[in-house]
Amino acid sequence: MLTWRIVLAVQAYIEFEISEREYDRTRQLYERLLDRTKHLKVWVSFAKFEAAMPSEEEARAQEEGREPDPDRLLEETKQQVLRSRGEVPVARSFWLVQLCFW
Repeated sequence: MLTWRIVLAVQAYIEFEISEREYDRTRQLYERLLDRTKHLKVWVSFAKFEAAMPSEEEARAQEEGREPDPDRLLEETKQQVLRSRGEVPVARSFWLVQLCFW
């Protein structure tokens, strides 16, 4: 069982990793912490971290030094909503293949 001192120390380390923009490492730390404790505050903190992460298009645009494409952002948001609802989006290529054989 983890003590609150250990949890607070891990949270401080997580905040450090976030400040260093080590997002993959931060995600790993959260997952390891959640393996050891299922406390609501840890889950909420992890959810806030994930919600604050830039989308793939935003990250790609930032790396390339351009503005994010609004259409791609909208599509990514739609995909995230479908995944959060447990719905699996059907690939567009599936429908294209069906039309070709029709």
